[in-house]
Amino acid sequence: SGRTVICMPGRDTAVAPFAELAGAPPPAQDAAFRWESGGQPRRIRIGDEKDRVFSLFAGGEHGDLTRATFQARLNFQAPGTPDVLLSYEDGVPALARYTGTGVLYLWNLPLDRRHGSLAGQAEFVPLMGELILASRFNPPQSRELDDRMPGEPIALALDQDIASSDISLLDG
Repeated sequence: SGRTVICMPGRDTAVAPFAELAGAPPPAQDAAFRWESGGQPRRIRIGDEKDRVFSLFAGGEHGDLTRATFQARLNFQAPGTPDVLLSYEDGVPALARYTGTGVLYLWNLPLDRRHGSLAGQAEFVPLMGELILASRFNPPQSRELDDRMPGEPIALALDQDIASSDISLLDG
């Protein structure tokens, strides 16, 4: 419906309903979001540092998301082909984004202190803010051309050469 949803599936939940929600093809077999814990602490890495979500962290003054460690997580393969924003070092998605008529984030970053350090770090609140802010710039495909949010970039493609001085923006 054009909204942003952040979803962390429950332990041992079937992947198929999530795939349907994400608009992705169902998994070939009965895949599930399997919970695993223990072992060495896991670290995360950024998938695309140029993604809008990470622009606030580019200079380092708002912290480093990759310093977080995790003792537990869901282990699965993301259905479809999402933008994997964060992943664990072994490639398991930690944060994936699906876009369509809205934005769906697949969250795999445990917030319980027993399972991860991210929620207690200074980077957590800015990350949440950037997720919400970045999702505003993925407008639903069914939205009217003149329905825009304040601060949202717009573009106009013209069929012919027109001088920029001949173009002006008018209110309603």
